[in-house]
Amino acid sequence: MSALFRATVTAFFIALGWTQSAVAETAAPAPIPAQVKASSNGGFGRVQFEWPEKAQAKTSLNDGILVISFDRAFDADTVALQRALDPFVALVRQDPDKKSLRFALKGPVTLKTSDFGTRFAFDIMPPSFHGEPPALAAPAQEAQSGPVSVPVRVAEHEHTTTVQFDWPVKVDYTAKMAGGKLVVTFAKPAKIDLKRFSDTPPAWIRAARGTTADGKLTVEFDVDAEANFVDVSEGKRIAFELREPVSDAAAVNAAAAAPPPAVVLVADGVPQLVAELIKFPMPPRKGAPTPLMPQAMTPANPAAQTDAIAVQTVAATDATVPHDAAAAASALPPTLRSGATEISNALAPPVPATSATPGKARAELFGSILRLELPYTKLPAAAMFRRGLAVWVVVESNEPMDLGALAALPNPPARVLTPPTEVAPGITAFRLETSPSMTISASAAGESWIISIGPTVPEIPTQVRLVREIQVH
Repeated sequence: MSALFRATVTAFFIALGWTQSAVAETAAPAPIPAQVKASSNGGFGRVQFEWPEKAQAKTSLNDGILVISFDRAFDADTVALQRALDPFVALVRQDPDKKSLRFALKGPVTLKTSDFGTRFAFDIMPPSFHGEPPALAAPAQEAQSGPVSVPVRVAEHEHTTTVQFDWPVKVDYTAKMAGGKLVVTFAKPAKIDLKRFSDTPPAWIRAARGTTADGKLTVEFDVDAEANFVDVSEGKRIAFELREPVSDAAAVNAAAAAPPPAVVLVADGVPQLVAELIKFPMPPRKGAPTPLMPQAMTPANPAAQTDAIAVQTVAATDATVPHDAAAAASALPPTLRSGATEISNALAPPVPATSATPGKARAELFGSILRLELPYTKLPAAAMFRRGLAVWVVVESNEPMDLGALAALPNPPARVLTPPTEVAPGITAFRLETSPSMTISASAAGESWIISIGPTVPEIPTQVRLVREIQVH
């Protein structure tokens, strides 16, 4: 099996969230006794964990796959879980290391997480469910001194992201947003876990941090500068809803509704034909004296030139102007040749004086086309997949890649959705977000991979459609 084929197959399963044990085999530690149960009542499903001691949980919901992971191994009856969640889940599988459960969903859902340290609930809510699931009862805790523990929950929808603080008591608070930061100040101190915002940031939130001073807890979120927030708190449940930036929604709608660009014919560069008066001498009569040598004829318009002279003049001038190889090979006169285009500029080789540095991506805009160069020490095998707005780029290399150049571009046709991460030994992947109207191509150049994204690209690739079918008995 070639390295390219192995990377392509591995990347496909990684993009679907079903990493096989052949990709990353690890010895499973002895599982810690934990109670895992599930139920489907009231129009939603719930998966509940009971741990004998505090545990750390992490979730991800991508492309119809829900993954629930803990920082320690546990035993679970996947058949019983699938049967209890049958209205919403088609298949349940536990990873070989026994630290994660993977649920293949039957349709779109919204995930709500309740975290009490030793008791966890993961609520699966379909679009038909309205309202909030019943709150999870907090486990009995020994009396403790100092700040209380406040679980922080996140719910991601298509156009909104909700952050919720579940206080055990009623608390006063203030919230304001300015300069791309949402600052929430509570009148009481508390213990909160914000690790989820650094591991897997939700939409429109990049990071979060908390500080305690003067008996108050302040939580600061780095959010999209154009996002808007609404306070949706009720009682002891303090919640804020971040709404999709107007520019993001407008860009998607405009790309979907925009008509194809009209073809414009430009008459610039068409040569003008100039008439010239030419006199031919009559042959001498028999016996007449020998005529003088004919003089060079002067055009009737002194400023005019013949076509041949005009072409020679323009050709001599055009020879000093650099242009693409296709135009140079054209048999047309220079004035009729097409000028450089966005595609020819994107295909042009980079300037030798600024060679690419391995591990540091270069991003350039040629009109509306993005040219992203990924230089490596040695060109690795790679694969690229597209799922909705997300573009997966997977390479068979563990070299780090800095995509800061793409983030620095003004209004590029694609943005970084998730940074490069080693998803399996020797395999790195990252995701880009771009409009469905954009076309994507990739090619190798030396030790670099070149990715082009735009309304049109140098080479339109042949598309392969991959479909995963799940049979339920």
